[in-house]
Amino acid sequence: MKVDFENIKQTTDLVRVVESYGIALKKVGKDHVGLCPFHDDHKPSLRVTNGKGLFRCPACGASGNVIQFVARKEGIGERAAALKLLSRVPGVTVAAVVARPANAARPATQAAAPQLSPGEAAKLLQRVAAFYARTLYKDRAGLDYLKGRKLDEPALLEIFQAGYSNGTLLNVLPQGGEIIDGLKALGVLNAKGREHFRGCVTVPIFDAAGTVAGIYGRKAGPSPNAAAPQHLYLPGKHRGV
Repeated sequence: MKVDFENIKQTTDLVRVVESYGIALKKVGKDHVGLCPFHDDHKPSLRVTNGKGLFRCPACGASGNVIQFVARKEGIGERAAALKLLSRVPGVTVAAVVARPANAARPATQAAAPQLSPGEAAKLLQRVAAFYARTLYKDRAGLDYLKGRKLDEPALLEIFQAGYSNGTLLNVLPQGGEIIDGLKALGVLNAKGREHFRGCVTVPIFDAAGTVAGIYGRKAGPSPNAAAPQHLYLPGKHRGV
């Protein structure tokens, strides 16, 4: 299996990966700061610059990209770390697979995520954003949160197409097939089919052409895990609303 290291580094959310190891990060300027896992750190010294996909710790000298972070944290080589990211981070795909006989079965552990064209991705994201916009008025949790923030002006909600994810997206989708696989590839669903934005007020992010290019989510209630992120994005480079 040939792995596209550059694609992994460019499309993987480093903050999300670091937090997946139980490391709480706090936004400070352009960086996220937390306790460094590579030395006995009592004063947060780990700095993660998501825009550049890099981490560094001035205290112990650890630094690198997302692949190198996983490799160092797991005590494995960079290729093994890249494969580990491929298997657990939605939206990161294999660059190419070594040719094999047409009748050879693909091992279940090496099933690649579907390759979505920009148009296919935009259609799926628009479908999700529209569903969340309808759910906002069916489940009061999201609307109550926005009201508490004085952001419930109807015109505002309509312009920004604000929505709410209450975990019912799968109820309106055909089980299995290309749509589910596509949403997993985009990161809207995780590998187990759970919604990434569950419990979040959502806002679709549009590109210059007016198509949905991403989704931003804000947790609408207290989380049982104080270290859990309150602001969520899909894998890849963050975009502004």
